[in-house]
Amino acid sequence: MPSDARTTIAALATLAAAAALSITVALDDVLPGELRTIREAQTWGILGGWFADTIRFLTTTQVVVATGIAVAIALWLLDERRGAIALAIALVLLEIAQPLIKEIVDRPRPSEDLVDIRGSITSASFPAGHVMSPTVLYGLLATLAIARLNYAAYLSTQARNDEAAREILHRVADDAMPGVTGAALYERALELAGDLEGFMGAGDERVSFVGHGFGLEIDELPLLAKGWEEPLEAGMVFALEPKFVFPGVGAVGIENSYLVTGDGAERLTSAPEDLLEL
Repeated sequence: MPSDARTTIAALATLAAAAALSITVALDDVLPGELRTIREAQTWGILGGWFADTIRFLTTTQVVVATGIAVAIALWLLDERRGAIALAIALVLLEIAQPLIKEIVDRPRPSEDLVDIRGSITSASFPAGHVMSPTVLYGLLATLAIARLNYAAYLSTQARNDEAAREILHRVADDAMPGVTGAALYERALELAGDLEGFMGAGDERVSFVGHGFGLEIDELPLLAKGWEEPLEAGMVFALEPKFVFPGVGAVGIENSYLVTGDGAERLTSAPEDLLEL
């Protein structure tokens, strides 16, 4: 499954879980085990004093929004425009959704007879701004970071595949001598590709050739293909096109044209074969 689809499914699942939780707390002021959990947490010393004050400050909606604006500006300046726009939209929606959900759910805060009250906030308790605000900000930043890492990994993989395709191109072309069969050159390409994923297609879509002749037509004989036992002859021309295919993502490969001579295959083009950054 493509990473974009996985991200979409995860986002929809999170949204559905949030909606289910909102409905649940709207129907019941106290959830099972909630009071026990709160009372137990309040006995933990680390949750009091300066630590609690610091966390409370860093997770306030005002600080989160200010941090988010600063990060969005930085992303924009770094030419990460899509991330900056997504973050800006998320911050606007946060400012709209949080008070709206509080109004709709209208869940009261626990009273002094239930828990130890350590703050003076009087607004509805759900969703808690100290939870929703940083979750939106840092969740989105984590998503953007993961997407960037996945993209970097994708580029690295494609660069390796491009290098492998060029290696196959050159080595097979070196072997293309008069008397060598198209089947032998195809098998040589398979040998060079080894266990690299997606060579000449994936699964049932994989093709059993790595090149073909051309002339008056785009596709002519000879074939550099499985079972093609006709030998190459001087004067023949062929296109060699090793590639790696990834369903739902794309393909990376290279193609070049050659003339069979008595001394081997002569490349017919002069354009560079290296990747070009646009």
